[in-house]
Amino acid sequence: RKEREGARSQGLALSFRKVEELGAAELEALWHFYNATLENHGSEPYLTHDFFRGLPQNPHAYAALAHQ
Repeated sequence: RKEREGARSQGLALSFRKVEELGAAELEALWHFYNATLENHGSEPYLTHDFFRGLPQNPHAYAALAHQ
Protein backbone atom coordinates (compact mmCIF):
# COMPACT_ATOMS: atom_id res chain seq x y z
CA ARG A 1 0.00 0.00 0.00
CA LYS A 2 2.80 2.40 0.92
CA GLU A 3 4.54 1.71 -2.38
CA ARG A 4 1.35 2.34 -4.38
CA GLU A 5 0.80 5.67 -2.63
CA GLY A 6 4.42 6.63 -3.24
CA ALA A 7 4.14 5.85 -6.94
CA ARG A 8 0.95 7.86 -7.27
CA SER A 9 2.48 10.82 -5.42
CA GLN A 10 5.24 10.83 -8.07
CA GLY A 11 2.67 10.91 -10.88
CA LEU A 12 3.15 7.25 -11.77
CA ALA A 13 0.53 4.64 -12.49
CA LEU A 14 0.79 0.98 -11.51
CA SER A 15 -0.07 -1.95 -13.69
CA PHE A 16 0.18 -5.69 -13.19
CA ARG A 17 1.58 -7.89 -15.92
CA LYS A 18 2.17 -11.60 -16.20
CA VAL A 19 5.87 -12.23 -15.74
CA GLU A 20 5.83 -14.54 -18.76
CA GLU A 21 5.05 -11.43 -20.89
CA LEU A 22 8.12 -9.52 -19.69
CA GLY A 23 11.29 -9.31 -21.73
CA ALA A 24 14.75 -10.29 -20.54
CA ALA A 25 15.65 -6.66 -19.78
CA GLU A 26 12.54 -6.22 -17.61
CA LEU A 27 13.29 -9.43 -15.70
CA GLU A 28 16.84 -8.24 -15.13
CA ALA A 29 15.47 -4.91 -13.88
CA LEU A 30 13.28 -6.78 -11.37
CA TRP A 31 16.41 -8.52 -10.07
CA HIS A 32 18.22 -5.19 -9.71
CA PHE A 33 15.22 -3.54 -7.99
CA TYR A 34 15.08 -6.45 -5.56
CA ASN A 35 18.76 -6.05 -4.71
CA ALA A 36 18.48 -2.27 -4.37
CA THR A 37 15.58 -2.72 -1.93
CA LEU A 38 17.64 -5.16 0.13
CA GLU A 39 20.55 -2.75 0.20
CA ASN A 40 18.34 0.21 1.16
CA HIS A 41 16.84 -1.73 4.06
CA GLY A 42 20.02 -3.50 5.14
CA SER A 43 18.41 -6.89 4.55
CA GLU A 44 19.92 -10.20 3.54
CA PRO A 45 18.89 -11.72 0.19
CA TYR A 46 16.80 -14.86 0.20
CA LEU A 47 15.75 -14.96 -3.47
CA THR A 48 18.37 -15.91 -6.04
CA HIS A 49 19.05 -14.65 -9.53
CA ASP A 50 17.93 -18.07 -10.80
CA PHE A 51 14.61 -17.56 -9.01
CA PHE A 52 14.00 -14.41 -11.07
CA ARG A 53 15.14 -16.09 -14.28
CA GLY A 54 12.67 -18.93 -13.64
CA LEU A 55 9.65 -16.71 -12.98
CA PRO A 56 8.43 -16.76 -16.61
CA GLN A 57 7.82 -20.51 -16.28
CA ASN A 58 5.26 -19.86 -13.52
CA PRO A 59 1.92 -18.95 -15.17
CA HIS A 60 0.71 -17.48 -11.86
CA ALA A 61 3.59 -14.99 -11.46
CA TYR A 62 2.76 -11.31 -11.89
CA ALA A 63 4.85 -8.17 -11.54
CA ALA A 64 3.65 -4.74 -10.45
CA LEU A 65 5.18 -2.08 -12.68
CA ALA A 66 5.18 1.69 -12.20
CA HIS A 67 5.01 3.85 -15.32
CA GLN A 68 3.96 7.26 -16.56
